[in-house]
Amino acid sequence: MDYIQSLQEAIRKGRGYQSKHTASVPVEEVFQGRTIRNDTIEVFDPIGHDSTLLAHIDDCLSLDEVSSMERGLHAALLGEVVS
Repeated sequence: MDYIQSLQEAIRKGRGYQSKHTASVPVEEVFQGRTIRNDTIEVFDPIGHDSTLLAHIDDCLSLDEVSSMERGLHAALLGEVVS
C-alpha cells in the first residue's frame, strides 16, 4: 500500500466513505522571512459528498473537510500562523 492509498484507507476508516485523490499541493509558507512550513497537502474528493478533504501529516494525520481546495489551503495556512 502506497502513501496515497494509506491516506484513503484512513479516510475510509475515520470518515466512513471512499475518496478519490485529486491533487498533491506543495505548500511553502514564509513568515517574517523564515520558512515555517514546507510540505505537501493531499487533496481528496469524497465519493458521494459535496466537500473536499485536505490531508496532511504533521505529528499525526489531519483530515480537514472544506468547501473547496482553495479555501481549505487558505484556512490551513492561517491556522498554522494564528495558533
